[in-house]
Amino acid sequence: MLSKEWATRAAVLAMVALTGCASMESHDKLATQVQAANTAGGPAVALKQLEASATTDDARKALLRERDTRQEREDAPVAITPL
Repeated sequence: MLSKEWATRAAVLAMVALTGCASMESHDKLATQVQAANTAGGPAVALKQLEASATTDDARKALLRERDTRQEREDAPVAITPL
C-alpha cells in the first residue's frame, strides 16, 4: 500500500513541476517579446505589447494594479539623510 501512495505523490509532483515549467516558458516568451518591442519602438510599443497579452479581465486588472503600485513608489518622497 505504501508504494501506491508514493507513486501517487510522485505523479502529482510531476504534474506540478511540468505545469510550472510551462508557465515559466510562457512568461519568458512574453518578457522577451516585450523587451524586443521596447528596443524596437520604445516604451509605448512595449506597453501595447504587454497590454495585448492580457486577454482576461483579471489579467487586465493585475496590469493596472502593477502600474498603480509602481507609480505610487515613484511618487513617494525620498528621505535624504545628511552625512
